[in-house]
Amino acid sequence: WDMLRDGTLPASTFVELVARNLAADEQVGVLQRLLMRAASAVERYAAPGNRERLRTTLREQARTALDDCEPGGDHQLAWFRHWASLSNDDADLAVLEELLDGTEHFPGLRVDTDLRWAIVIALAHVGRADEARITTELARDDTDLGQRQAMTARAIRPDAASKAWARGLLRDDADLSHTLARQLWAGFSQLDQEELAADYLPQFAADLDHVWATRTLDFAIEFAAGMFPHAAVDAGLLDATDAILARPDLPKPLRRAMLEQRDTVVRTVRARDLDEAEVGGA
Repeated sequence: WDMLRDGTLPASTFVELVARNLAADEQVGVLQRLLMRAASAVERYAAPGNRERLRTTLREQARTALDDCEPGGDHQLAWFRHWASLSNDDADLAVLEELLDGTEHFPGLRVDTDLRWAIVIALAHVGRADEARITTELARDDTDLGQRQAMTARAIRPDAASKAWARGLLRDDADLSHTLARQLWAGFSQLDQEELAADYLPQFAADLDHVWATRTLDFAIEFAAGMFPHAAVDAGLLDATDAILARPDLPKPLRRAMLEQRDTVVRTVRARDLDEAEVGGA
């Protein structure tokens, strides 16, 4: 993982190593961490031309493991969550919808409130959960946690209107709690939503100034990290970040936050270039 992040191991190689070497009896905590890192390697560090192939590798592996593992165990749940987060074809998404409706099931898998929200968010991420679906789920779980999950589901949808709604709340709602804000930017910033991030990139600097002027220091620092448009790497993100850092009036706390994000951008570019050079791209 450190070699990947340092740009000395191609993301495609890392993903293939994980996919080939996960043992059936892997400790569940180790399994969850490796699955999360493999998915992150695809979205952040792989060359654009390799991502769909790598996503397919992970998705097919997850579905096979899900069918093979013991029903009702922690491993089944870990594999299911991984598979659901990667699902993007009509057949798989229909299965997720049927799980919510109670017309489909995996033996031993308990679709509790927490897992239902994970499914709704996965569907929303690919545009298959509209406001009616989210509102229906919220009616089932009209709790503080349900309200938070609904925020993420609404912000993660891959359309400009959903992003504008989330952005407006984060910019202008002075009563918005840090907790709900975190749920919003967890949905707002998705590495596979490159075009939406590119559309937002020209507005980010102005939003940063507005939030710094109108909100608390803690909120402004978290906003700088949470709303940083990492998916816009190929749309000039590094140049835009350097332009912000070059401003003499940039407050020091925001400068530190932006330097941290810039480091991530540099790592991303270096890793993608390596993946392209060593593996090539489709």
